[in-house]
This record gives sequence, structure tokens and C-alpha cells, in this order.
Amino acid sequence: MFGPKKQTAAAKPNGVDNLIHKLKALPPAIDLIVAATLGGYSFVAIYVDNAKFVGLACILIALIFAVLGISAVTREMKDFKVVEQNSNPEALRMMKTQQFENYLVALFRLDGYQVRPSIDELHRQDDADLIAVKKKETILIQYNHWDEDIVGTKPIQSLHKAAAAVRAQGATAISFGRFSAEAVDWARRKGITLMAMQDVIDMACRLTGLTPEEAAAKPDEEVVVEKAHEVAEVVRGHHRFLFVDFAGLEHGLARLSELLLQHPAYQVIASTIPPLKSIEDVRVSMGECGDRLAGHLEAAQDGRYFAIQKHLQASREGKHAIWLAVDSEPRQFPEGCAELIAVNRAFGFDVSASQRLIEAMVIIDRRSIAGAS
Repeated sequence: MFGPKKQTAAAKPNGVDNLIHKLKALPPAIDLIVAATLGGYSFVAIYVDNAKFVGLACILIALIFAVLGISAVTREMKDFKVVEQNSNPEALRMMKTQQFENYLVALFRLDGYQVRPSIDELHRQDDADLIAVKKKETILIQYNHWDEDIVGTKPIQSLHKAAAAVRAQGATAISFGRFSAEAVDWARRKGITLMAMQDVIDMACRLTGLTPEEAAAKPDEEVVVEKAHEVAEVVRGHHRFLFVDFAGLEHGLARLSELLLQHPAYQVIASTIPPLKSIEDVRVSMGECGDRLAGHLEAAQDGRYFAIQKHLQASREGKHAIWLAVDSEPRQFPEGCAELIAVNRAFGFDVSASQRLIEAMVIIDRRSIAGAS
């Protein structure tokens, strides 16, 4: 009853559907050349050969090819714009899963592939998300682990299984985290392509003509303004603190550290320390931002929110401090606490948590600017 669904036999391809699919796959230039040729011949047929029926048929077919060509050009221009505008680390990290899928579809279409979702053609446990076809080449694309810190061997093995099942000529797994050493070795032996963020950006540069400098991180104007303002506030004595529940962040510390590098005015206070670890261990795990970890909270019986308030009141900088908290236990805070960025312990500091923290930083900055004016 609860086992995997049996795969139904694929319907026999329809000749008309195949023809339409092949016509859609033609390059836009061919569509437009055919449309122009038939359009020109239609005038010859009507006015020279007096074959009005043939001429009208040519006009109709020419219109169909013209629509196909214009549609293909429009789609290609849209794909180009999507890829060109988003092929930088900052934009890619801020994407949600559906946005990232749309980006990948546009990227591989620019490379000449016809791309479609695989969900109706493969069992979900086979772990392939997109099917890309170019001439006689079929590749499977797996991206559903794209925002995880570490991707192990199991998803790569599932992708290989799916590729074998549909007799695909290739398979590609994409992640912005890192692949484990075992996964890299297994993929190399089986011919699976592994793509990191830089590989995706390099592919986009090749297809759009972007230079590496143009594809570098392009910070949002709001974030740039906020960054300058937050530093200025520290100079005026208005300090900023980020209280982090490190015991609840099993994943995503590298992403958090990278975000903190963009917001140098925030000091980090550990609201919890992982079991069997010291504050020095946490400091090391934060990499370049380790020196930003200024201390840890003393536990309070009435919850972490009140522990934060006591910490701020006891510190010299806390009187006019701005603070936020990243925490996996929202019950430790009052309902609707605006300073809380709640995270799921299973996912840690993922792309969604990163985006919500940046949005909270921008909102707080706007409020402080309004209060100062």
C-alpha cells in the first residue's frame, strides 16, 4: 500500500506531437528563413502561377513558422536576461528553489538543450529533477541538494541509477555546498558531472559573454547603504549584536560567516554552545569571522529573550544597542518578536534563513535612519 508506485507504461509517441516538438526545437533563424521563403513564394504562386490555394497554404505555413521563430527569439532573449542578471554569487545564494530551477532551465536552454521536469517520467527516489535533450544527447540534472552544506554519495548514486534507467548519455549534480570526498570519487568513476557555484557561473559566462569581473558579487544597493550606515552607527556608539544559537545550527555556519563578512559592524554572541564543544571550538568553526565572536550568554530560567536583555543591560555598549537573534527555539522568545530569525534545526542556517536575516538587517537599518532624522 505504501510502497513505490508502479511506473505506468509510457504512451506511444504521437506522430503529430513529435512533429510539433521537432518544429519547436528548430533554431529561430531557420524558422524565420522558412517563413520568409514561403511568404515570398506565396506571392509567386498567387500572382504568377495563379495557384491561389497553394499561395494561401504557403502564407498560412509561413505565419506558423514566423510565430515559432519570434516565440523562440523572445524566449531566448528572456533566458539570456535571466542568466545575465543572476550569474553572480550574491544573486544565486538569495534564490529560492523554484527560482533556481527557472535559472537552470534558462541556462541549459541557452546551451541548446530542450529542458523539461522529470517528475512525471521518473520515480522521485531516483533523485533527478530535470531532463535536458540536445539532438541525440540526453542528460539528467539533479539540483535538489543545491543549498546543502555537504552532499554525500547517496544522491549521486540515485542520479546514476535514474540515468541508467532512461539510458541518458550524461548526468549532472549541482550543489553550492561541497561534495564529500567519497561522492567526488564515486562520481568520477561513474562519469557523473559535479557542478559547484563557480562551475555554474563559468557556464553562464561562456554562454552570455560575461567576464569573470562582471560575474563577481554585485551587492544590492540597499545592502551597500545599510552596511555604510551600520558602521557609522558603531562610530556614534550604537553597537549591533547578533545572538546565535550555535547548538541549533548543525548546518550552514559557512553561510552565516560569509554573510557576517558583508556586515562588519555586528558582534556575535553565542546564545548556546554545541554539546562537548567550547566557545573556542565555535570560534574556529566560524573561519574568518571567528574573531567576531565576543562571548556567550549566561543561561536564564525565563528564556533566551530575557537572557539577551540581561546581557545588554549588563554590557557597556548595550544601552543603545541594536540586536537580532538566530535561534532554533522560537518558544524562548515572545510571540511576534521582530528581532528573531527562527531556523529549523534540521536545515540550519540555509538560504531561506540567510535571506530573512538580511531582510531583518535592512528593516532595522531603515528604522534607525528614520529615528535619527
